[in-house]
Amino acid sequence: MKSLLKPIPEIDPIILLKEPYNFKESELAAALGCSIHSVASWRYNRRQPQTCIKKLAAVVQRKADKRLHKLNS
Repeated sequence: MKSLLKPIPEIDPIILLKEPYNFKESELAAALGCSIHSVASWRYNRRQPQTCIKKLAAVVQRKADKRLHKLNS
């Protein structure tokens, strides 16, 4: 039987702080359900995000891509 779920890719959440997404640290923290301090520690390479955060960042990126596509259409 085929699985109904597809694997979720992992991305570095810091890319969401850059073009074309331009999330603020506080917005990214809220979207990922973590603290601003966690986002800052990833940004300045003091810590690495956990796998679940990387997967959630990929979901957030997908939604942001859809919104950007609608805005540009």
